[in-house]
Amino acid sequence: MSLERLPFDNPEVTYHSYNSAEHVVRYAALRNLVAGKRVLDVACGEGYGCRLMHDWGARAVVGIEIDQQAVATAQRLFGGDGISFLQGDAEQLETVLADVELFDVIVSFETIEHLGKPEDFLRKLPGLLAEGGLMVISCPNDKAYPGHDNSFHIRPYSFAEFREMAEAHLGVADTWLMGTPILGMLNFTIGDDFVEIPHHDQVSMIKVKTVENAVQIPAQHNVVTTDESCAHYIGVWGGSLPANLALSTLSLPSYLEPWQLIGWLRQRVAELEANQKTGSSESERLQAVIGEFERLSVEWRQAQFESRDSEIARLKSLCDNQAERLATGTVQQMALRERLRSLLLDSSGSQDISDDALAADLDALKAKTRGLIEKTRLPKDEGALEVTRLSIDSRELQFEKEVQILRRRLISEAERAQLVIADLQMQLDESRQLIDDWFVPEIGRLKETVETHEKTKREWWEPQLEARAERIRALEEALAGTEEESNSPGETEPQESGEPERIDRQE
Repeated sequence: MSLERLPFDNPEVTYHSYNSAEHVVRYAALRNLVAGKRVLDVACGEGYGCRLMHDWGARAVVGIEIDQQAVATAQRLFGGDGISFLQGDAEQLETVLADVELFDVIVSFETIEHLGKPEDFLRKLPGLLAEGGLMVISCPNDKAYPGHDNSFHIRPYSFAEFREMAEAHLGVADTWLMGTPILGMLNFTIGDDFVEIPHHDQVSMIKVKTVENAVQIPAQHNVVTTDESCAHYIGVWGGSLPANLALSTLSLPSYLEPWQLIGWLRQRVAELEANQKTGSSESERLQAVIGEFERLSVEWRQAQFESRDSEIARLKSLCDNQAERLATGTVQQMALRERLRSLLLDSSGSQDISDDALAADLDALKAKTRGLIEKTRLPKDEGALEVTRLSIDSRELQFEKEVQILRRRLISEAERAQLVIADLQMQLDESRQLIDDWFVPEIGRLKETVETHEKTKREWWEPQLEARAERIRALEEALAGTEEESNSPGETEPQESGEPERIDRQE
């Protein structure tokens, strides 16, 4: 859609030929109708249209614009003798233009959609128009731009809605025009500055010239323009306007660039479809690896747990046995102590027991006690078993750590693969949409063209060729008959001059 304001005061935005042509084409319709006239341009914007109409011969041009900055730009860039700009509201024209001379031509392009009370605006226009004057009003077809929401427009209008409202206050229009983009080719003279010299300044849009010897060919079947698909509508009261155009050229590479991009997108679609299949298989492989890893991890940990439980049970049994032996030795030691005590007590009253027997009993008791102490000690390999157990626990913790790192890495890879697949899917959907919106209709058009050529070949060329072949055969037969007659008896002998006999034929 054309810009709401052309960027005359923005050095970062350069001249755009299509946007400029879309603005100029409405004023260009009046090129041959404003000479010597007094013209009013309501909602004139930056004033380029007023300057164009003045350059086309208008006696005086008055531009009305509500935006003070736009008025200042208009006065600075396009003002001059015979051109004046006033700040004012289109809905308050009776105040802005109080006691002014009537106008021969009134134009107001792309204004209706900005007004809260467009009916009041339309009712006031005839009072500003001189008798026999010309009035031209346009309205954009916002509904032809899907997804475009112009915050400056109060409401969009269909052609039927705009026509009904305008004719209700201005009467039946003498002419209705519609605007649409164009496609074509231009032959230019070498040295044409409009074609060969680059233009960067937005003011370049008022450099206009006529193009002679232009022709129009019919629209292609799938790009026809109707009131629903045109860019804008123009109503004319008090006269008629012919069809007109405003064009600017572009180089062949810049014209072909979108088609080359479409070709690249088509190739990209094929690549994305292939990558989607590869990405799906890679994701499945990663999922399988993760599943296998989790299975092996569970089996390994289960085996380690079972081995550790078995070792713990063995050590517990060994400890229980040693505790039982210690308890038994303690009981026996206590029994020996009691016996020794009783022997000592009885030694004072009994002389039958000798000192040697008592010493022998003490030695036996001492030896037995030492044996019990030795039995209560842990086996030599108990320390090694404890070290083994701690080493197993350490290796298990290290393994768990490595398992977690590997698992996080695999999960991260799987998530990244899913994101890549989602991105590829989105690009694939966009490419498919492009194919549906352009390639399929274009292929249909080409097929229809081929069928038309085939039909022409069958219905015209082949019958023509057969008819020509039949005529050739008839001529050959006639020629053969003529030769036979010339060689029959009684006919004149061929000339001896060496010149071949001449036979005149006509198709």
